[in-house]
Amino acid sequence: MSSSSENKELVENAWMQSYNEGDMGILDKAVSEDVTVHDAGLPETIEGREALKEVIQELRSAFPDMKTEAIRMVAEDDWVAVHYSFEGTHEGEFMGIEATGERVEGRGMQFDRIEDGHIVESWSEWDTLAFLQQAGAIDSGQLPGEMQGTT
Repeated sequence: MSSSSENKELVENAWMQSYNEGDMGILDKAVSEDVTVHDAGLPETIEGREALKEVIQELRSAFPDMKTEAIRMVAEDDWVAVHYSFEGTHEGEFMGIEATGERVEGRGMQFDRIEDGHIVESWSEWDTLAFLQQAGAIDSGQLPGEMQGTT
């Protein structure tokens, strides 16, 4: 079993280098070939490293200036929890949403399980509604009153 600090370093390197720099090679080293990624903002679970690479590349294509940052990381046993921020400009189609040129930013939380020095499972929750509003895909005036202004 890896130490908590090694697990945190593995998770931070994998996600920051792949999302921020487009380094898909880091995923070959850090992520299990049969990884499972549960992301609340995506329509289905991502199964496998190659599928994960495709999703990250689509995201980077849609938000070429995207930056993510780990705000806080906590590790215990084989789990790493990450509170993160993200920002970028919507310059390409993503999930069926045409480019709007709008700047988006938000925060999320992710929980990664490590096994034999690789991320084998990931669970991510982020403010998808605020993301869609900022990208211009949803008009907040169409939402119930208590949901308007949640960004």
